[in-house]
Amino acid sequence: MKHYHALAVVLVLAVAWRVVGINWDNYGFYHPDERFLRDVTEAIGDTGQLLPVVYERCANDPERFNFFNARCSALNPNNIQEARFAYGTLPVFIVKGAASLVAEVQDDELWRSDLKVQLVGRGINVVAEALAIVFLYLIGYRLMGSQHGLLAAMLYAGAVLPIQQAHFWTVDTIAHLFFIMTLYFAVVISQNARVWWPYIGFGLAIGCAAASRANLVVAVVLAPIAVAIEFGNGSPDGQRHYLGRVMVRLGVAGVLAFLIFRLAQPYAFVGPDFLGFIGPINTEFPFVHLNWNPEWREDLSSIANYASQQNDSWPPSQQWMGRPAYLYPWFNFLWGMGATLFVMGTLGVVTAIIRQLHQHQLSPEVGLLSLWFLLYFGWQGQLHYMTLRYYLPLYSVFCLLAVWWVEQIRWRKPLRIMLVGGTFLWAMAFTAIYRTTPTRVEAAVWMRDHIPAAVEGQTPDGDWVPLQVQDSDSVFLYTLYASHIDPRPQLHPIAWKVDRTLLLNHVQIHWLEDDAGQVQAVVRIYTILPEGRRLLHETVGTSTGRDLAIDMAAEQALWLRGGTYEWEVDLLWANPEVVLHVLPMVDYYEVSSGAYQQVALPLMSAYNRVPYSPLGVPNTTVLIAEQPITLLELNFIHQLGPAVDLSLWLRNDPYNAHLVDVVPMDSLLGESRRYRLDPPLSLAKGDRAVVSASDAVFITSTAIATDGRWDTSAPERICWTDKPIGYVAAKDCPFYSGYDYHWYVELPLDMVEPDSPQKMRYLQDVLQKADYYTIATNRMYDALPRNARLYPYMGFFYDALFNGDLGYQQLARFATFPRLGPLVLPDQVLPDMGLPRWFNELEAEEAFTVYDHPTIYIFQRTDFIPEKMPSFASLMESNDQLDSSIKDGATPFYEVVQ
Repeated sequence: MKHYHALAVVLVLAVAWRVVGINWDNYGFYHPDERFLRDVTEAIGDTGQLLPVVYERCANDPERFNFFNARCSALNPNNIQEARFAYGTLPVFIVKGAASLVAEVQDDELWRSDLKVQLVGRGINVVAEALAIVFLYLIGYRLMGSQHGLLAAMLYAGAVLPIQQAHFWTVDTIAHLFFIMTLYFAVVISQNARVWWPYIGFGLAIGCAAASRANLVVAVVLAPIAVAIEFGNGSPDGQRHYLGRVMVRLGVAGVLAFLIFRLAQPYAFVGPDFLGFIGPINTEFPFVHLNWNPEWREDLSSIANYASQQNDSWPPSQQWMGRPAYLYPWFNFLWGMGATLFVMGTLGVVTAIIRQLHQHQLSPEVGLLSLWFLLYFGWQGQLHYMTLRYYLPLYSVFCLLAVWWVEQIRWRKPLRIMLVGGTFLWAMAFTAIYRTTPTRVEAAVWMRDHIPAAVEGQTPDGDWVPLQVQDSDSVFLYTLYASHIDPRPQLHPIAWKVDRTLLLNHVQIHWLEDDAGQVQAVVRIYTILPEGRRLLHETVGTSTGRDLAIDMAAEQALWLRGGTYEWEVDLLWANPEVVLHVLPMVDYYEVSSGAYQQVALPLMSAYNRVPYSPLGVPNTTVLIAEQPITLLELNFIHQLGPAVDLSLWLRNDPYNAHLVDVVPMDSLLGESRRYRLDPPLSLAKGDRAVVSASDAVFITSTAIATDGRWDTSAPERICWTDKPIGYVAAKDCPFYSGYDYHWYVELPLDMVEPDSPQKMRYLQDVLQKADYYTIATNRMYDALPRNARLYPYMGFFYDALFNGDLGYQQLARFATFPRLGPLVLPDQVLPDMGLPRWFNELEAEEAFTVYDHPTIYIFQRTDFIPEKMPSFASLMESNDQLDSSIKDGATPFYEVVQ
């Protein structure tokens, strides 16, 4: 009985480790799989969320509301979102039902929403973990005794990877519970294959496991292995008599597993009803074919292909390039379970295998465990995709074999203490991550307090407070290269939909460079008709200054009376060595309102574009206060245009802003200008002050370069609250980032684009414009240099950045590691630690750190010039070398920036 009391204590401790900081991200949704599952869980079951194509094909389908109708059911994730859904639907159904129940009990619909449903998923994971520990204890009890089962339960309770996975709403934890149940029933079969109930339990459990994660269907081999163990170690008398019955029971278990899978993963088959899994019947073996859903099989096949082979055009694949199969995932067990469990579990696995090979017989104690370890690790360990969570079905086996090995040793008592104590200490160290402020939040708050915003106001206390910027229409600064330097199109047209009558007046083009020489602009506007596009107007203008105004109505009035149009702008300039930065706009007269408007030309750039807010008439910009405040001065971080005074209105009361200081910022984006308000401006929370200038003045935000696609951005959107992390109600959580409030503008570097001359020019241009550079995770600087074929340059680039040779200075680093008091246990090798590059092979794999405790860097541009970038040409024999290598393998996905 005392072991049951001890097990209860273990469960309390396990739940405590899994519950601590369960809302560690304050509804931040930093795990991409969790974001995806959150959205799916919220949307399924709502016919209003069906994709338009599903509406269309199912409008007249009499079976469209049938649960088993894969083509039309609103419970099929593929019918409510376009991304591939390769997860099992059973965990989604469980969390959806639990969220609805909690919403009813709490009378709070937020539990069903995408704001809180992930907390339900995490809560279900905690329950699943508690049940898994109970079943693990029962396995140990049956195989080796109650003390062994208790020790194994203690080890799993403190294993770090299950603790971490319980803090994410993903399907892995629920799937693992069903695997543990499957293993338990297999153990019962291995001890007595002649009773019915474990086969029934096995069938139910394996069906649920496969409906949670399809790859767990391989656990079906546990049943025949268990039968082989029982018969191999039993008396030969009567075995032939029972063998036929056992085969029948295995068949029943298989049927039960299939039926459960059919109910819990209904969209693996087409339907439209329960029997819809039955396909064509013919006279040849296998006589009946299953009516699989091709969309579901395609989803699984796509994910399996990514996991099984190197695909160096897929960014997440880069981190495993060059990693040794089997050895790398084996070593990562160290991070997922701690050093003592890793070492003793490894000794247990090796000892068990050697002993059985020596005896030429599967052991009744460890035969099932060791054989499952060999089969599963032998399959998973050779895959290219080596993420830790894929090996979760081995953690329980590690715990059981570690205990078994310790009990073989003479000094078992101190070894038990060492094994359990070391595992618990690692759990305590790791959960410190959830007891501290996330690095994403620390970085966002630090940036708010230390990085100037687009517009800041000075209070009577001398503090500078950021103001939210809201403009009516943004214009954009585009980067253009002379065509013979870069043959790619410079500006791309996009559809411009007009739903009112307009009279076009002028196209205004401003550029920043003085040394471009004569600039010629050819402007065309097309009307888009069903049969194609037709040229409506073309005009040409030239200028030797920094402005060009083209009169669109010089010969006759140019009316747009509703419809879809496209603009084209071709720019040629005399000095081809100059990179031109232009702001193209169009002004028009709107007949219905009788007002003149000036807006950006709707164009795209193959490089990047920076949004500006125009202050000149007829445009205005609005400043919004986030708190009651009195302002004496305003500071604009970047302004282009003449240095003129500004005017402000607040509730029709005028204010003047007199220019008192101009600070050159050595930036293409403009200089910093400070204004004194006359009289001081008092704003209540939410007040909107309108700002305008008498001339063409443009403002933009502090520019922050980021690594771009396939990574997050710093600062992230966070819940801005003074309450402790995780203890604020969702309805009281104000979400925004510096980008949302236009304190900053993000300039993504698109680091995942394969290295090329175009990419180098893109990086140079962004880094010339950026004021700061933030790195939100190690996804790029750790992973991309591993693929020298597509990224021969990235290692040199990041070395120059972290060494301080690039012209960017490191301002701050935000890192959270597992810790025990003052003892810090880094699970990442950071570039500024000064360690040899080979140390990176010892750090935890990417997914272990980037979701809940990434390291964030912030750099400031000091003296960057393009010449400071490491030479790209020296890495390539010719510009064609990289192009040909890309054509032979990966397809580059460098996109037009919109």
